[in-house]
Amino acid sequence: MIPVPANTTDGPLGLVEPSAKHFPLREVLRLETQEIHERMHRHRGFAAVQNATIDLTSYGLLLRRLYGFYIPFEIAAALIPNRSRWLKNDLLALKVPAYALADIPLCPDMPHFA
Repeated sequence: MIPVPANTTDGPLGLVEPSAKHFPLREVLRLETQEIHERMHRHRGFAAVQNATIDLTSYGLLLRRLYGFYIPFEIAAALIPNRSRWLKNDLLALKVPAYALADIPLCPDMPHFA
C-alpha cells in the first residue's frame, strides 16, 4: 500500500482519491498506465491477435517483443518470472531456437521497483 497524506485529495502520482488513505500498488499502476495500455491495445499486433487475423510470423515477432519487455520488467519488479517463462515456452513451440532467445533485444529503460 502507498500512504496518502491525510489532509489532501491528491493521491500518489497526482491521482485524486478523496476517500482513500492508502492505495494498493496494483491500483496505482493500473491507473497510471491506463493510457499506455489503451495505446498498446491499439497496436497492430495486439489488434490482430484480438481479431484473430495475425499470421504466425507476426505472432512470433509480437511474442519476441513481449519477451524483451517481460525479462527486465520481472527482474526490476522482483517478480517470479512466470510471464517470461510462458513467452519463452511459446517461442520454443514456434521453433525459435533456444540460443536465439539470448539475441532478443531487452527493454533498456526499466525502472527498479523493488
